[in-house]
Amino acid sequence: MTRIGLSILLLALATGCAQVEAPRGGPEEFPAPRVLDVRPDSLAVLPGFRDDVVVEFQHRISEQNLAEAVRVTPRTSGVLVSRHLNRLRIRLQEGWVPDVIYKVTVGPPLQDRWGGRFEDTLRIVFSTGPEIPETRVEGRVTDRVTGEGVEEARVEAIRMADSLVYETYTRADGSFRLDRIPEGDFLIRGYEDLNANQTLDPFEPRDTARRVVREEAPVELSFRLLAPDDTPPVAEEVAWDGERTVITFDDYLDPLQDIDPEQVTVRDAAGAGVPVTRVVVATADRPEVVADEEEPETPPEPAPIEVDPEAVEVEPLPSRDLHVYLADPLVQGAEYRVVVRGVRNLHGLEGEDVLVLEVPVAEPDEPEDPDPPVTEPPDSPSP
Repeated sequence: MTRIGLSILLLALATGCAQVEAPRGGPEEFPAPRVLDVRPDSLAVLPGFRDDVVVEFQHRISEQNLAEAVRVTPRTSGVLVSRHLNRLRIRLQEGWVPDVIYKVTVGPPLQDRWGGRFEDTLRIVFSTGPEIPETRVEGRVTDRVTGEGVEEARVEAIRMADSLVYETYTRADGSFRLDRIPEGDFLIRGYEDLNANQTLDPFEPRDTARRVVREEAPVELSFRLLAPDDTPPVAEEVAWDGERTVITFDDYLDPLQDIDPEQVTVRDAAGAGVPVTRVVVATADRPEVVADEEEPETPPEPAPIEVDPEAVEVEPLPSRDLHVYLADPLVQGAEYRVVVRGVRNLHGLEGEDVLVLEVPVAEPDEPEDPDPPVTEPPDSPSP
């Protein structure tokens, strides 16, 4: 073998014996895309504006999720989003309408070609005619039944003068904010967009308010979402717990209604009535209502505090139970006819129902064990 051939063989053997190691560490992390330039400038007033809104990033932008990452309000026609290298271009199918204040929002799930995610939210407000006022509509959207904030609920402010819809979505705690919308009379509604079609459908929980938006008077709202219902509440069950009669409905009841004792009648098998002394709508955050409860000692009055007269009072959470207190206890093993009238659900609808109450027989108490006999210890042996 020649010297050249030996060198080639040794090089091949060395290469074949080399160990291939996997890359060390976890998956590579990429920096988030950074915005370099925005056109037009935010808060610009541009009568006759016809160009695209352009956002220039530090890196190339991915084509994935472009439609989900961009929102335009009001959406006067379809939104078109395209990208070229590191530039994002946004326009409307029928162009920007004259004399409208637009807001363009760019945020997650936008990412660049290398997987870096744009975690911020970029807002661009510009006008095609009118001056941009410093208006503000803000508040919180909660579930009427649970009291919890509703995330990603859709909030729409519809201006009555031209039916333009200014929109936003709630944060994780249910809070929202719409700012720099035109002044005027608005129908404002919040709802759960369950099918994500950006339209209020008949089955979706909602709440609505009518407000006048002015630059000098910010609007604060508290929406409590409730699914629509056109049926009255129906009493499904009745039970006696030894202290009160509990009537359970198929629907949540208005916790702020006052029930007159005459709205509930209780009669035994012979037709004799049992006097009703008090009827209370239970609430989820105050489920136990104790009859004839002694008045607690009056605590000392706290120092006076300033109260905002426009603050929204929080309503108690509803339940499906009605507590009926009677003047006399019911007879064990007996059967009673219970009639309930005019109880409202959360939609203000009233129902009337007749139920049969069978009072259970209490199980006898188990006798206590007698005292065990006392045994004398054995006598110890004499020393």
